[in-house]
Amino acid sequence: MVRGVFQAMVDHLGIGDKAAVPDVNELLRQTGLADTVDTSIVTDEHNAAVDRIRGVKQRLTTQHEGIAAKVASAAKRGTELNRDIWNEVCDLRSALQAAGTKTLPASTEVALIEHLRTSLRTIGKKYEAVAGDNRADGDTMGPLTPEQLKSLASKTDSDTLRKYLPYLNKAMRDAGITTPEREAAFLAQIIHETDKLKTLTEYGDADYFNGLYGPHTPVGRSLGNTRSGDGARYAGRGALQITGRSNYREAGKAIGVDLEKHPEKAAEPKHAFDVAAWYWKTHHLNDDADKSDIDAITREINGGTNGDAERRKYYDKARDVLDAD
Repeated sequence: MVRGVFQAMVDHLGIGDKAAVPDVNELLRQTGLADTVDTSIVTDEHNAAVDRIRGVKQRLTTQHEGIAAKVASAAKRGTELNRDIWNEVCDLRSALQAAGTKTLPASTEVALIEHLRTSLRTIGKKYEAVAGDNRADGDTMGPLTPEQLKSLASKTDSDTLRKYLPYLNKAMRDAGITTPEREAAFLAQIIHETDKLKTLTEYGDADYFNGLYGPHTPVGRSLGNTRSGDGARYAGRGALQITGRSNYREAGKAIGVDLEKHPEKAAEPKHAFDVAAWYWKTHHLNDDADKSDIDAITREINGGTNGDAERRKYYDKARDVLDAD
């Protein structure tokens, strides 16, 4: 019975049907193994099963090219997380095959179930990680879920957050923001710069921006503003509120959109997060994120320490939400 349920679990996981997988704890109770699964197993059958499973894992490691081909075929449109999940599925199948087809002793059943339980926990975490936007187009998939984003911007309309999430996840992947520490740093800056994702355009009117960023000011000249009206024309837009003619020109080249000619496009969601990813990459901000130096990132993005306390607050909140170490 255990073998049949085990095989069903593996088969359903192989097609991503998590909902159809039986509850492992309930299975353990029904088979009377709940009290023995965490005890030391020293029987010959158990040791043999463990050795077979270990051997399969070793062969999977050494025969990586063959496994990689299967992974590419099964998850070619997915993200790295999808491929990790498929690797777990392959490992589970191999473990079952290694146990043979004969009736298994109870100790071997326990060893298999323990192996299954550990793998299922790993797979479950990976499924949760990609649950944010499970579209057919793997380019839009990423690590952040709707619930996590909502917890960071609780007062922002949920429909707006759902609309932004695919672009945000793609931007993080493109910028190499692949750890909780990097994600927390990136999200903290975005949450601050966009007023908790309520706007992708800097607050203010033309007179304010021309007075602050105009070519007659040192700040404006440092941003590449050369013509009258450039202060307002190239005011802050996008998820990180890029500012200045020079930044618009270079960001546009990077994402394939003429932002110098059409600066308003930087505030469109499909470009706003790509621009943020470009800025993050070109300024090597992952290096600071890896050192948890949120103040250095703030200085690079803001040019000073404006809002540094609030950014640190968002950073700490994001680390908590993302379970960053």
